[in-house]
Formats: sequence, C-alpha cells, structure tokens
Amino acid sequence: MDRSETAQSKPKEGPTAEGAVSCSAEGCGRAFTTFRGLRLHMKRAHPATFEATKKPIVNQCWENMEKILLAELEIKLSRGTVLVGVNLW
Repeated sequence: MDRSETAQSKPKEGPTAEGAVSCSAEGCGRAFTTFRGLRLHMKRAHPATFEATKKPIVNQCWENMEKILLAELEIKLSRGTVLVGVNLW
C-alpha cells in the first residue's frame, strides 16, 4: 500500500475503546481515536449537526472609551512622551 492509498483510507472504526470518541448523531455508531477525527467526520457526514455545534467566532473590538483610556495610560506610563502620527480612533 503506497502513501496515496493510506491517505484515502477510511478512519478506523470499531467498538469504542478506552479514550475513543463516538459520533453522537442518531443512527451513526462510528468511533474515532481522536476528537479531530470525530469533528472531520461530523463536518462531512452530518453537516447540519456540525454547524449547530460549532463555537461562534468572536471578534473582540476595542470601544472608543477603551482606546482613550489606554492612550491616557500610555501617556502616563511613558512620562509625557507622545507618539506623533498615531491615530487611536
């Protein structure tokens, strides 16, 4: 078996071993040795369930007041040295 055949092989299936993770989708009894393998299976075999269990991406943005407070703190800590040409908001 060459390398390309190995890459195309199905993930190992079988009875749930100690430390293995099983697919929780109804009617699916596949077990995986890694959580990553389970998530890949969920994405491909059960896309609706996968989408429902994904964590939302959170983009934290600084509010203007937080930017002002940080700028004031920076000025205070730098003992009055001001950065010229820096737009904080």
